Parts: sequence; structure tokens; C-alpha cells
Amino acid sequence: MYSYNSTHKVITALIIIAIAIYHFSTREKQVLEYDNGKPIRTGVTENNLSEGQWTWYHKNGKKQLSGSFHRGKREGDWFVYDTMEHVILKSTYKNNLLNGEQISYDSKGNILQINEYENDQLVKSH
Repeated sequence: MYSYNSTHKVITALIIIAIAIYHFSTREKQVLEYDNGKPIRTGVTENNLSEGQWTWYHKNGKKQLSGSFHRGKREGDWFVYDTMEHVILKSTYKNNLLNGEQISYDSKGNILQINEYENDQLVKSH
């Protein structure tokens, strides 16, 4: 009697998955562009983790978000910008968690709100 064995299909699928994982994990420089040629984001990965300064952009080329990574985790001050590149939010991170002040601004630079965080937990708002 005939016995169908699909082991070769499983092995082939695993090989394809392994090649895809290898291909995407070995990319170091990450630059994407809008259809107008302006970058969507810039940044570098090391050992498949975001590292150093990263910046995301609005379609008009102005900054949208910027901050630093250390071993794939947000560190230090991160900024969110409006389409005219005015800072509208500043947040401080340590080990990928909000730690310190998070300040909201209007487009003229006036402070709207200040929140203080410890390990991603809101501890004070004024």
C-alpha cells in the first residue's frame, strides 16, 4: 500500500523560514524613503537591535520623532515634532521605560503639561 510522507515539505518550509530570518536579521543600515525621495526614518542596527540615534520624518522632510537606542532600548531624551518641526513632546527614557519628565508643548514652544514618570508609571502631573 502507498504511504504519503510529507517530511520533505516541512524541511523545505523550515529552510525557507531560516533564509528569511537570516536575510532580515543581517541588515545593518535601515533607510526607507517616501515616494518623493525624502527619508521615512534613519538609524542603524547592531546585532539586530536598534542602536544610536534614530530619526523618523514627516513626508515633507521635517523631523517627526527622534531619540537614541542602546541595545534596542530607548535611552535619554526623545522628541516628537509637528509638521513644521516644532517640538510638541519631550520624554525621558531609561532602559526603554519612561523615567523623568514628559513635557507637552504647543507649536509656539509654550509648556502645556508636565508629567513625571518612574518606570513607566505616572507619579506626578502638573
